[in-house]
Amino acid sequence: MKRGFALQTIGLLALSLGVAPLCKAAPRLVRTYSNTPLFQLAQRNVVRIELWNGPKLEKFGTGFVAKSDGTIVTNAHVLQDAMSKPYRVRVRFEQGPWTEDLTIGSCFEPNRLRKLDLCTIRITDPKMKISSALVVYNSLRLPTVGTRIFSFGHPQSLGMAVSQGILGQRVELPDSTTEYLQITSPVAPGSSGGPVLAETGEVVGIVTSHVRFENEPKMGIAISFRELTEFLDQPRAYLRPKFLQDRIARREIASPLRPSVDRSW
Repeated sequence: MKRGFALQTIGLLALSLGVAPLCKAAPRLVRTYSNTPLFQLAQRNVVRIELWNGPKLEKFGTGFVAKSDGTIVTNAHVLQDAMSKPYRVRVRFEQGPWTEDLTIGSCFEPNRLRKLDLCTIRITDPKMKISSALVVYNSLRLPTVGTRIFSFGHPQSLGMAVSQGILGQRVELPDSTTEYLQITSPVAPGSSGGPVLAETGEVVGIVTSHVRFENEPKMGIAISFRELTEFLDQPRAYLRPKFLQDRIARREIASPLRPSVDRSW
């Protein structure tokens, strides 16, 4: 894990993603959208997920409330170290409250069967009152290419940040059956697991990683809202080959981008 992050602007803007280590010093971002309803919606529902080793904050990423019962969604790679090391997992809301009274639910690590990089956490703290959740985009078809989007996350050791971009094409990786969407909104280490919102406030993707075409700049990718919907509805079904075949058959036939595998988790 690198201590800093490099910004690259060539046509589209993309940064190396992943679970970020603790940064001792970092510049403060200007929150351009801090007074908008969209930002206020994210403030209530986007969380920072922290991995603590004793008194030391080791790593962190982003997640968001997906159900009003306290279910939070993030990337599996944000939590994978907590599966093998004695880390405490803490969920912290932007407006202050935090808890370690959690249950880690369905997780499919990136190197498992489908390479679906999603995981759920359930808040079980009776003192934490969850009054809202983000709404997932409700359609069988993808939003139009060029749709304006906003990516939310907790880059480095900063507070919640938002970056604007547009939604690109569908992306297929050669080593995965997961449906990804290209995003041009710049994101930084620590933003993995953050929601990508349309202007309506609906979740159209989950910030996950970046990939690179041969001899081309890196581009950000997000797990599609369609993967998220099916994952939340019936996570165990993702392990069934017939379900996977049916899911692929339901998708519209299109020519997705197929970048080379140069990816950061």
